[in-house]
Amino acid sequence: MGTSDTLQTFKHTDSELSSYMDNLPASVEGEGSYLTLLAGENRAAKKQFYEKIKKTFGNELTEVDLRDVVTTELEETSEHIDRLFKNFSSAKAVWFRNGDQLGGVYTGFSYSVRRYATPHERYLLEKIGQSSLHVFLDLEDIHTVNNMMRRHAQTLITFEQPATFLGKLKQITVHGSSFASNRKAVK
Repeated sequence: MGTSDTLQTFKHTDSELSSYMDNLPASVEGEGSYLTLLAGENRAAKKQFYEKIKKTFGNELTEVDLRDVVTTELEETSEHIDRLFKNFSSAKAVWFRNGDQLGGVYTGFSYSVRRYATPHERYLLEKIGQSSLHVFLDLEDIHTVNNMMRRHAQTLITFEQPATFLGKLKQITVHGSSFASNRKAVK
């Protein structure tokens, strides 16, 4: 994988996303890994996208919840990541859920105005680069996509909330907490 020269960026509503989906199975063969970043809070759109990916890869898609992998200790997290990648022998694609666990308070590294990759993120990106997998990294907060992730990824797909009044209403926060809704996003 290494670093990508150009990062394809799509919104989940873009028509060009269908050509990306058509080329998925062939995108990894013989070229190392392929990293797709999925950033945004629109859970309904992500669920639809996940169903398409699951249909494309079938049993060759492995799903991993990073809440079970990432700890505040880098050595412990590295051991978990190493163990995971040893078990990916039959997988062609991996969907990492809760990618936000790689940064901030979850790893003991604080956020700054200019967001840098944590050692946990760097280690995971290194392991992805050494694999021959198509990796989907699901990030809820679009601001957690840092420059290092952008350099290693080939595709970034954003999942913004709808721009309707109800969509804007969902963005209200009280005392730093937002109240996410399970309501399906309307297009």
